[in-house]
Amino acid sequence: MRQSGEDETRAEIARAADASSTLRSERDLAEEFVASVSADRAVYDQWCAFVVAKRAEELEAIIAEQKLQPDAAPAFIDAAFRDGQLRMIRTAITKTLPPASRFSAGGGHGEAPEGGLTSPSA
Repeated sequence: MRQSGEDETRAEIARAADASSTLRSERDLAEEFVASVSADRAVYDQWCAFVVAKRAEELEAIIAEQKLQPDAAPAFIDAAFRDGQLRMIRTAITKTLPPASRFSAGGGHGEAPEGGLTSPSA
C-alpha cells in the first residue's frame, strides 16, 4: 500500500516539476525527500531537518571544491541568507577565500572573489 502511494507522490512531483521551469531544478531534491520520509513522524519536521542537512552537505561540498575558509564561509553564507543578498564588500568576501599570493603578477585578489561567486551557478 505504501509503495503505490509513494509512486503516486513521485508522479505528482514529476508532473509539477515538468509544468514549472522554476521547479525543474528542485525535482531531485523533492524526490530524495519523499524517499526519506517516514509516516511515523510529522512531515514538516522531517522536511525542516532534511533541508538543514542538505544545506550543510552542499555548503561543505562548495567549501571543499572552492578551497574556502571552513570557519568564515558558513558565517558569510548565513549572513547572505539573513540579509537576502550577498555582500560584495571585499573584506567580507576575502575572509572566506583561500590565501592569495602577494607575490604573483596580479596578486590574485581581484579575480578570486568573482570566480568563487560565479562557480555555483555554472
